[in-house]
Amino acid sequence: MRSKLALLFLVFLLHSLALIGRNFVVSTWGYGYDVYRLTEEKPFEKRYGVNVVYEFGNNSDRLTRLLMHKDDPKVDVVYFTDYYAKKAEYLGLLEKIDYSRIPNVERLYKFAVDPLKSERAVAYSVTRIGIVYRKDKYPEGLKSWKDLLRDDVVSHLALPDITLTQGPIVLMMLSKSLGGGQYNVDPGFKAIKAIKNKIVKFYFKTSELLTMFKRDEVWVAPTLHLFYRSFKKTGLDVEWLDPVEGSPAVFNVIAIVKGTKNYDLAHEYINFVLSDGIQRINALKLGNSPMNRFVRLSKEESKYLTYGDETIKKLLFIDMDTLVSNLDEWIERWNNEILSGD
Repeated sequence: MRSKLALLFLVFLLHSLALIGRNFVVSTWGYGYDVYRLTEEKPFEKRYGVNVVYEFGNNSDRLTRLLMHKDDPKVDVVYFTDYYAKKAEYLGLLEKIDYSRIPNVERLYKFAVDPLKSERAVAYSVTRIGIVYRKDKYPEGLKSWKDLLRDDVVSHLALPDITLTQGPIVLMMLSKSLGGGQYNVDPGFKAIKAIKNKIVKFYFKTSELLTMFKRDEVWVAPTLHLFYRSFKKTGLDVEWLDPVEGSPAVFNVIAIVKGTKNYDLAHEYINFVLSDGIQRINALKLGNSPMNRFVRLSKEESKYLTYGDETIKKLLFIDMDTLVSNLDEWIERWNNEILSGD
């Protein structure tokens, strides 16, 4: 018995010594580093005796870097939006996840466990796409995605460019309201083409959209609920709309990079990020709506989050395979039919 315990202790000691000084590289967005450093980096380093190193950048840049180092990966785990995670999967950049090594997946909403439907990612946060509008300009409110086409709306409307996260999904939802959908976007293209010279602008950045609201140029725009708090902070009488046809979910996911030398530790890290405490802190400090259904937030704390069973059950889910396989064609069509021509 003593020899068995001694052997187990020796194995544990050797494993711990092997981790000391090892770098564990996390690829993520640049915002919120102070929060990550205090809530994830330091506690994780202390628990596992490794050095957590961050690589920052937007989705596209970091995906490009992963592809450049495909044969000799420099990153262990990566944060992406669902669309870019699906692209990374198509490019063979993501490792298959062993969910049995991540006990906290049992605490997630079921759809968050495998949002890509390929066992290549876990959703840790969600937002949704809807419409923000000036309540003082439209006191009776808006109801539908089709309301974006109203004569009294289009002259004060900004639409997202198709290259933004919300761009192709707004196209899908507008198509759905007109009898099409994510598998048939012809109605959306036709409708946008008809109003393209009447709207204020196709926007490329949320900061640009906020400026147009402040200047009283734009009164209505589809956007991510993640940014609704920023619109409220302008002091304008703005309202959020979840249209009757539904509000599509957009996930932030975490995945393991193919070929990582820290495969076991990557599972530990994901489990750590999905814990009740970290999910709650990231919701309060970063506005990341938690996928852990056991996280408890007050009404005030969750005011600008996609939170609670009633809100969650109304979410629509986009087929990422359809989006990824069609987006290049849609972008080309957008450039030809919307940004140029008559």
